[in-house]
Amino acid sequence: MIICEEKAFERILSLGFCDTAVPVSVRQNIGEEAVITVLPSLKNTAKAFEMLFSGRYFSKQAHEWLREKVCPFMYEMGYKDNRQSRKITQIMTMDSDSSLPDGNCHILKSDMPNLTSADVSSLIEFGHIVAVKILDDKIVSVAYTNLNPTDCSAVEIGVETATGYRKRGFAKDALCTLINELKKMNISPIYVCSKTNRASIKLAKSLNFKTEAIEYNYVFRRI
Repeated sequence: MIICEEKAFERILSLGFCDTAVPVSVRQNIGEEAVITVLPSLKNTAKAFEMLFSGRYFSKQAHEWLREKVCPFMYEMGYKDNRQSRKITQIMTMDSDSSLPDGNCHILKSDMPNLTSADVSSLIEFGHIVAVKILDDKIVSVAYTNLNPTDCSAVEIGVETATGYRKRGFAKDALCTLINELKKMNISPIYVCSKTNRASIKLAKSLNFKTEAIEYNYVFRRI
C-alpha cells in the first residue's frame, strides 16, 4: 500500500475553515496497489491499518478498526463521525469506442415542473449537462454531470428517478441521452455508486461500464 499525507489540508482543518473533513481515504484501482491518503497526524494509524488488513482494506472489520482509531483525533479537532457518508464506492468507466442507443430524452436548457428531488434549475444555472425524461409535461428522471464539464476530459455522472416511476427504464434512457451528448463533446463519463447498490451497478453494467476502482472515504462533519 502507498501512503500519502495531506499536510496542507490538516492545517486548514485545524483553523476551522472546512465544514467537512476526510481524514482517511482508501482507493484501489483494479490490478494495482492500494493507496491510502491520510492526515499527517494519522500516518502511524495508516501503517498499522496496512499491516493488520493487508488485502482486506474494504472489509467491515477494517472499517470498524479505522473508526475506533480515527474518531478520537477528529473529535479533538472539532469534527464528528458522519455515519451516512461512510461507504465504499465503486468507480466505473467505459471504453471510448463503446456505443449506446440514442436515448429518448431531452437535454434540458430551461426549467419545467420536476418530480425528482434533484435541483434541476441550479444544475442548469451552473452549467451542468442535464438529460431528462418527461412524462405528462413533468420531469420524472434526471441524468446529470456532477459539475460544469467545460475543459474536462472526463466527468462524473449521476441519475435520479422520481418515486413511482422507477424500474421502467427511464434512468437508462436519460443516461444514454447524457452519455451520447458528452461523447459529442469528447468527454468520458465516470459512474460512481455505492458498492452495495446492486441496482445501480446493474444499470451501469448494462451501459457497458466496467469497474476501474474501489474507494472508501471516511467523512466527518464539523461539530
